[in-house]
Amino acid sequence: MVYKRKPLTASEIIRRKYKGNKNFMTPNKLKVGKVNKNVAYELSTGLGMGNRLYGVSVVSANPKTLKTTALYKKSKAFGSKKEAEAYIRRLKNMMKRKRRRR
Repeated sequence: MVYKRKPLTASEIIRRKYKGNKNFMTPNKLKVGKVNKNVAYELSTGLGMGNRLYGVSVVSANPKTLKTTALYKKSKAFGSKKEAEAYIRRLKNMMKRKRRRR
């Protein structure tokens, strides 16, 4: 019998990568969600050098091994929550288009 794993939830992907550690610049988690089936994001906030910052951390999970990888080139910081949420929407759209091309 072949056992098929259920995909990890967004929270599980983030927790596996960061093991509960908080980002020192944006330690307050606002939202966690999925960009696609195997990629999750975390939107967090904090005060960086006296200014409010919003960070988007992006992590992928290998569906076979469940190994997680931080996607540092896709993770970014923003000056407003609105900008950060717009970036998350763009990420979702960009990842959908890449998947269709395959």
